Amino acid sequence: MSPIPMTWKSAATAAVSGAGVLATWIGVLSPPAPPVREQSSATQTASSSQPPDIERQAEHLQARLHADGDYRAPSRNPFRFVERPVSRRVLTPTPAAVPAPPSEPVRPSVRVSGIATDVVEGIAQRTAVLSTGAGLVIAKEGESSDGYTVSKIDDQGVDLIMPDGSTIRLPFANPESFGNPKPQVPNPESQE
Repeated sequence: MSPIPMTWKSAATAAVSGAGVLATWIGVLSPPAPPVREQSSATQTASSSQPPDIERQAEHLQARLHADGDYRAPSRNPFRFVERPVSRRVLTPTPAAVPAPPSEPVRPSVRVSGIATDVVEGIAQRTAVLSTGAGLVIAKEGESSDGYTVSKIDDQGVDLIMPDGSTIRLPFANPESFGNPKPQVPNPESQE
């Protein structure tokens, strides 16, 4: 193997690394010397006559503790709910309910969206497409949905039997009213 030539970068790296190792070695091996404090006999006698600061603070806390006095019950219990005050309401008798006059039957929220006719073995079978609040329902005669039963389907509309037994008629809207008007043929006499 040939030796690697030394550049200024490798020399700087070696110098910094060596200085770091030397500083660490000196710092670990030499323990710090404790500071030497010489006190004169005059200062020792003065400090022994005065209590340290911590002793004065402890005496202050003890005096404050004795000044609080006897035990007092807490004003609330954090483990119990507060009882609600009982309010006394005066009950007034309510007048007897007057029965409402009979209204016309409630129309279901059902609408006829379409009617499909299929011829099966020469017999026309109709299917109604009903729009309800829940979505579209495809029903044949005799089928039920949302409590309503389809009793009859013809080209003009659908007869529904309501849950109370009454029958209502839902007309099928004219397909031309949905934006598909008949094309208008221009009158040849009007062009002259």
